[in-house]
Amino acid sequence: MLGNIEKVFAEKANSADVAAIDKRLDELREEMERLVKLNVKANLDADIYGEEYARITGEMDELKAMRAIFTQRQSLNGKMLFPGFGRLKKMLRGQDLLREFNEELFSTLVEQIRVKSLVEVVFVLKAGVEVRKIL
Repeated sequence: MLGNIEKVFAEKANSADVAAIDKRLDELREEMERLVKLNVKANLDADIYGEEYARITGEMDELKAMRAIFTQRQSLNGKMLFPGFGRLKKMLRGQDLLREFNEELFSTLVEQIRVKSLVEVVFVLKAGVEVRKIL
C-alpha cells in the first residue's frame, strides 16, 4: 500500500504530456477565436454557437485541470509529499492489515470528498491530488 501511495504522489509529469496539453490548448484558443469571428460575421444560430462554445470551453477547462495536476506533481519533489506523510508511513508500517475503517488514517489522507454523480466520487487528498472512484 505504501508503494502505491508513494507512486501516486511521486509520479512526475512527462514533459511530452505537458507539451501536448499546451499545444492542444493553443489549438482550442485559435478555434475559439475563429468561432467568435464567424459568429460576428455570419451571425450563427444561437443554439449552434452556444453548443460549440460550450464544447470548446469544456475541453479547455479539462486540459487546464490536467495541466495543473501535472505541474503540481512536478513540484512535489517526490520526497516531501505532504506534511503528514511520514506519520502516515510510520503508522501503516506498524499495522499488518487494515481490517476495518481507520478514521485517523482517513482524516490524515483526505481533505474533501465530492460526489459527482450516483456512480462517481472524488477524494481530494491533502496534497491537492484528486482520486476519482467510479462505482
